[in-house]
Amino acid sequence: MPQKHKTRHAHQNGHHKHLVKRKHKHHHPILYAFIGLFAVCGIYIIMRSLAGSYTIYTDNVEYWRTRIAGCESGSGPVSTPNYTAFNGIAHYGAYQFDIGTWRSNVSPEVAAQYPKASDAPPAVQDEAFRVAFSRRGSQPWNASYYCWSPNARPTPVALALPDLVPTLPAASYNVTINGQITLDNVGVKDVVLQTCNQGVNASTDAEGKFTFSIPSGTAFCVRVASGMPEGSKLTKIINNNEHKSETSYEQQRANIDAYHNIFYLFSPYYTWDRNTDKGYNFIYSRV
Repeated sequence: MPQKHKTRHAHQNGHHKHLVKRKHKHHHPILYAFIGLFAVCGIYIIMRSLAGSYTIYTDNVEYWRTRIAGCESGSGPVSTPNYTAFNGIAHYGAYQFDIGTWRSNVSPEVAAQYPKASDAPPAVQDEAFRVAFSRRGSQPWNASYYCWSPNARPTPVALALPDLVPTLPAASYNVTINGQITLDNVGVKDVVLQTCNQGVNASTDAEGKFTFSIPSGTAFCVRVASGMPEGSKLTKIINNNEHKSETSYEQQRANIDAYHNIFYLFSPYYTWDRNTDKGYNFIYSRV
């Protein structure tokens, strides 16, 4: 082949390779877009699942106020909060209010006088916390949930700070579990139930109804222990499809939606938890 033709052929081959190479490069943005989309969807699903697993407290505002403030601006749930704190990312004061949340929980006059929570006196910040808590419970502070929620005390405790109520009602922020036991559609009285919690039992009233309280997040079960009339036979319990043939309620979580929650995937609560703390019913009939 003449030299001129070789040069032209080599140039064409090089140009062709260059085009092929550029063609492949155009696939990368699409691939990256798909990876980004999957990542965003995955994070969204995880965060929704995580949020669903948090317990939201709606009472005992003064008890939770001190614990949350200690975690948000202090060094722990029983530490002294810092009312002038700033986290460097637009969150201010003892309770780390952002500007929008602060303004929505104080009056326009207070917001004008104190543009940021950290500008306001402690009493004003405390009152803003109480207002926010009355509307949304502890949910706005879920970011520090694992600081202020552990070792919470469900029994009466003395609070040392003078501006707080002296004691808390016994177990007032616990969860009430309830249900009913019927025999041929009539409630059965004085049936004793087990709860899988030491010292916590229940029995039915004249209508066959029962209730018991346990701390939020606690695992429990509901089992008929004694008291059913002779000749009665359990027909069914109201349960999830995975356990509809069971004779008791096992592996339940109080005030937590663990049923098909990704964070309980490898735990027994994943299929057992009923999504509700009400209606643990036992339906009997005569043999």
